[in-house]
Amino acid sequence: MGAAGWISLALLLVVFSVALWALLRFRRLCSLAGSVICAMRCGEHTPWRTGVARFGSYSVTWWRVRSLSVHPAQRWQRDLLTVVERFSLAESGRPDLILVRCEYDAETFELTMSQSAYAGLASWFESAPPSESGAVL
Repeated sequence: MGAAGWISLALLLVVFSVALWALLRFRRLCSLAGSVICAMRCGEHTPWRTGVARFGSYSVTWWRVRSLSVHPAQRWQRDLLTVVERFSLAESGRPDLILVRCEYDAETFELTMSQSAYAGLASWFESAPPSESGAVL
């Protein structure tokens, strides 16, 4: 095998390794207790980014699906997070999704999630001690 063959084999191995890492990372994120798939955007004119949110004891962490990072892209502490409003996306042809407008430390962002994921978010807020709870609609 010539040099071009070895280089091609090495590149194929790198591509396979990255794809395997991405698949294993996504499976691990989805298998964590309290994890839901949801999309996020930081403003009305920014693109939606698909990710996995996990409801922890004191915060919600959110990982981008299209990333190789082991660290979450966002972390919102429960006591600073507020659900401002929510809408069903049935009029947009997606009756299974809820649009949730949130505020965190004076910044607004939006999440889209399934109805069961929103029920989990609402339950997560309600399970907080009174002094630590944000607001939810």
